[in-house]
Amino acid sequence: MNKVVLSATFSALFFAYFKCNIYLIIVLLIILGWTLLAKKWEFAFVILSVVIISVTSYVNYYTGSFEQGSYHTVSVEPSQAGKVRLLTFDGKRLRTMTQIQLDTEVTQKSKIYGMIENYTSQNGFSKITLHVITQKDTSPLLRSFLTKRVERISQGSSDLNGFLQAALLGDSQYLSKGFYQEMKDTNGLHLITISGMHVSMVLMVVIYFLSLLQLGYRTRYGIALGVLTLYILAVNFSVSVERAYIMGVIFLIAKLLFSEYDARKSLKIAYILSLLIAPRDLFSPSYQLSYVALFAIIYFYPYCLRLTKNGFLQFLLLSFIIQMCLQPIFLATFKQMNIFGFLNNILLVPFGTLIITLGFVTLAFSTFIYPIVYIANPVILWIFKSFQFYLGFLTRFGKFTFTFDTPYNGIILWIFFILILIFMWYNDERDYNEEREV
Repeated sequence: MNKVVLSATFSALFFAYFKCNIYLIIVLLIILGWTLLAKKWEFAFVILSVVIISVTSYVNYYTGSFEQGSYHTVSVEPSQAGKVRLLTFDGKRLRTMTQIQLDTEVTQKSKIYGMIENYTSQNGFSKITLHVITQKDTSPLLRSFLTKRVERISQGSSDLNGFLQAALLGDSQYLSKGFYQEMKDTNGLHLITISGMHVSMVLMVVIYFLSLLQLGYRTRYGIALGVLTLYILAVNFSVSVERAYIMGVIFLIAKLLFSEYDARKSLKIAYILSLLIAPRDLFSPSYQLSYVALFAIIYFYPYCLRLTKNGFLQFLLLSFIIQMCLQPIFLATFKQMNIFGFLNNILLVPFGTLIITLGFVTLAFSTFIYPIVYIANPVILWIFKSFQFYLGFLTRFGKFTFTFDTPYNGIILWIFFILILIFMWYNDERDYNEEREV
């Protein structure tokens, strides 16, 4: 499995530096044929990975031009502070980070047909100005239902509504600039990003509810897979959503077929599949943060269990390890680090997790028992007010950052990623050898 991870990573890097086209794919196929005939299996495996990612990239990524006056169809969704996030361009992904500016308001996920008025590209960042001709709402009906229900749950606080809309549905357009900045300053943005925690809550609630109906083991997990898929289709798509869904599906399939679940293998499979879908995501900070955080949890949690039996100390130790693992990415990408980032998360994470959990449970059960909203609203609102008070305190007294800007930031980051791969390889090989001895 580790060889597959390395091959997928190499293939993504290859794709990043060589623009994929049909001629390159033909050359790669010829090389693959030669390696198979020569029985050079290790080299053939690497070339096969490159071929697979090259083909999927050729299919998934836009390779046309952005001429002024040309007409295109784009898929967009609203983002934080009135901005718009570009999802696809003529049905495909774009190779570079791209900002799109429209001459109309977007409040729901939409498909837009328009004309390019201006296009600029510099240092791997592009900006498109598009004149809108037609606009069609493509947001699923379930999404509208959930949005209205969250608004009712969070009645009495616009910031609570923004928090729950972002944390439960991945919709950041309701976040106020002030609240978003406070979350950013205190390293709390991960709380309003849909992740594995949200998938775990979906599965936990669904499986528990189905167990009350005394349904069979496979029936419960089969229905849970369907509900999870509907939930993912209803929320705003992102790298963390993609990774969380893949790992959730792997967990359910493992339970359906084998009754066992291997978190390490699931992490690697999710990583490989996500690179097959979008190899350019390897260079996205959100992608890197998502997988490095999960790596820290899966590989270092067993060490926390060995060091202490106290649950709270385990949480503190794991939180500290996660923060330390993420710092190289923060430093290389944002060129600064919050000195009290770890201390901030000691209380932010429990508070935020409690609010999200209560919000999700209320959202799920209010579908069948609506009056539960009236009971849950004052409780969630009171906890959120406490969360806001602590957030404000940290913003005023815990905002201490230092800058780290050198020409070697990128090199340091890639050395860090190589060390992670070496650590994974060493731990997997050691555990495999221990199992063989037993």
